[in-house]
Amino acid sequence: LPILEKRRRPENPTAAADSIPFCVAAALVHGGVSLGTFTAEGIADAMVLALAGRVSVRFDDAIKGATVSVTTTRGASIEARVDNPLGSRARPISSDHLFQKFRDCCRRSVTPLTDAQVDRLIEWTMRLETLDDVGALAQLTCGRG
Repeated sequence: LPILEKRRRPENPTAAADSIPFCVAAALVHGGVSLGTFTAEGIADAMVLALAGRVSVRFDDAIKGATVSVTTTRGASIEARVDNPLGSRARPISSDHLFQKFRDCCRRSVTPLTDAQVDRLIEWTMRLETLDDVGALAQLTCGRG
């Protein structure tokens, strides 16, 4: 397959995470990209794959950041531009957003943590310097606490 076709239909989660057409399509279909996007089910999502098949990519060194232009089936054009990615110094990620991403990671762990365990893990991590025993933190990350 040509490279663009491989990017539009990634064969595995790693290839999907490295695919602009796939990630743009997933963000447009689902309103965002998360770890679930890169599961076996996520990379087989028919709606995402159908849209990814229509995504084209053009690199332009004259543009700082990224621009996404969408033309709807009715011919309307929508454009969004991001000069600084989320998480950069110019656009730091909020604590709430970071915790949301962390919770998603904990739910997808080999040993998924309960909401109460994740709450405790966040609390302990935020006051790490006051913990008497960081071994308890290690135990909690393994689902034993």
